[in-house]
Amino acid sequence: MPGNCQYDPDLHGRNTVILHGYQGSYLRFYNHRRPDHYVIYCCVEVGGPGMHAELHNLATHTNWHPAGFLAELGRGFAAWEGTRSWHSPDRDLLVDAVVTDEGHVELTWTIRPWRHSIFGYWSASVTTDDVESPERMLALAADLRRFLDPDGDPRPEDEGRHRCAGIEP
Repeated sequence: MPGNCQYDPDLHGRNTVILHGYQGSYLRFYNHRRPDHYVIYCCVEVGGPGMHAELHNLATHTNWHPAGFLAELGRGFAAWEGTRSWHSPDRDLLVDAVVTDEGHVELTWTIRPWRHSIFGYWSASVTTDDVESPERMLALAADLRRFLDPDGDPRPEDEGRHRCAGIEP
């Protein structure tokens, strides 16, 4: 199935989560795949004016995914100093949360698809809009949880779809 990792702008809701950032930057989760009970796969894209980068085959686990981290941030909203961080099991997606002077939370998302590049290591980061309240952080966590569906059952149509078609490690 060539092209199943290409973003389709006609798909909305459960099929895509988009976070907007400063000056036109964005982070997009898309192409969710759930071939078994243990691992969830998707694609992540960051971009902005003059920049576009993709991470294919992001693997998260049912109990280790960014929605859980965001929910934890929402429950203890802005009640910490310094940086709180989360990373995917393969460390190819990282999220850093920092409390701003205004008491908002700033999220910086970094993709670094080290497993997929024969040309060496690279990374791309985007900072999404400040999250202004615990309710907004919990809503963001709920959107991402709905997309990842860690409590759902494997989808028969995803059987054998651990990797994006046409994307080699």
